[in-house]
Amino acid sequence: MSIQFYDRERELEMLNGVARSSRAELVIVYGRRRIGKTWLVKRFLELNPGVYLYVEGPSVKRFLSSASKRFGVEFRGLDDFLKHIFESSARERLVVVIDEYQRISRELSPKIQHYWDAYASSSRLKLVLLGSTVGMVERDVSYVGPLYGRATRVLKLTGFGYSSARLMLEGLSEREAVKVYSILGGTPYYLALYDKARDLRSNLYRLFLDLGAPLYDEVERLLTTELREPLRYIEVMEAISAGRRTLKEISDYVKLERTQLKKYMLTLERLGLISRELNAFVKTPPRYRINDFFFRFYTTFITRLKDYIELRQVDYVLEEIMGRLDSYVGLAFQDICLMELSKRLPGYMVASYWDREGNEVDVVAVKGRSALIFECKFGTLTRADAKLLKGKLRLVANKLRLSSAKPYLVTPDVDGELDGVEVLSLRRVVEEGLPP
Repeated sequence: MSIQFYDRERELEMLNGVARSSRAELVIVYGRRRIGKTWLVKRFLELNPGVYLYVEGPSVKRFLSSASKRFGVEFRGLDDFLKHIFESSARERLVVVIDEYQRISRELSPKIQHYWDAYASSSRLKLVLLGSTVGMVERDVSYVGPLYGRATRVLKLTGFGYSSARLMLEGLSEREAVKVYSILGGTPYYLALYDKARDLRSNLYRLFLDLGAPLYDEVERLLTTELREPLRYIEVMEAISAGRRTLKEISDYVKLERTQLKKYMLTLERLGLISRELNAFVKTPPRYRINDFFFRFYTTFITRLKDYIELRQVDYVLEEIMGRLDSYVGLAFQDICLMELSKRLPGYMVASYWDREGNEVDVVAVKGRSALIFECKFGTLTRADAKLLKGKLRLVANKLRLSSAKPYLVTPDVDGELDGVEVLSLRRVVEEGLPP
């Protein structure tokens, strides 16, 4: 699949800076599978010619055979390989990229440690290691890991935010783009699978429900590479996607004591799949959210309906998904707005507001004693929405002792005014920024 290079300009510029450096550089680029690591380094190699090595499996012998062919030199062991690339880069720059390095990291990383300590000071080697198993890579660069203190740059790639993802969805309406992002999240590979010539229903069938659908078992496959109990972690995310967002609520849902549950929560946080949301404004128990919309969609619909999918009751499953999709997207839209508004309000404390009385506001941005209050509505706006927001504004202003507060309603694609409340479209926020 030929895919245009999107976004990642900052990451690419960082790698280009590494290539221009006069010293030896050891760069670790890691992140979940499908996140775009290989696309990034292949673009980097177009601009900075070098050697690309793909590790096909855990066999060191097979890796050495591949490296020997690329360099035109026979390597009988990892020592031969490392000695060669360090000696070859003593006088001139040499860029070497090793993709899926975690497959041989147990053997390779201690060797790199030794040769880096011995030769890096007299070398211009640019060694870039790409890893897909987040846990293994983080262990290698941790305080006790063999690459600790040797890596000159460590870059963790995450998914695209909405404003970047919508570039891949060009041609869709803003409302359609929000729906697709709410389902597939910011992983470039998943977004590239979406067929813009088909409607959403057809894409859901093709990507998740058809025989051999590419994303049907994707979450299980991804978690199996990282975790010993993938089904338990899925169950935790199912709880969060079902609205059980505090530790107590999740504990009750999965029937695990909170002391046992915490290790699963911490692991999911470390992998970047969930985050703990602290209340920035009033004292309440923290709550959790699933960061990646693909995982959120999957644990909201696919894992819950798997028995019916296995029985090939796909028409029923599609009806279930389509019947609840607007409600699901409505909640996702609130988080998308929170992320996009946060980027465009420097100097403001930007967060969701909730309190023990059950009051909630989608986005509150506070600076000093002034605030901007946003309610984000994916569906059709009514005067009742404006009235409700004015009431929330008064409540928040009183609770936070604000001297001034301005309300906004945010929709995917409508700008204007409703009963004295300014209406902003997400499209305008992304393309033009916030009004002065």
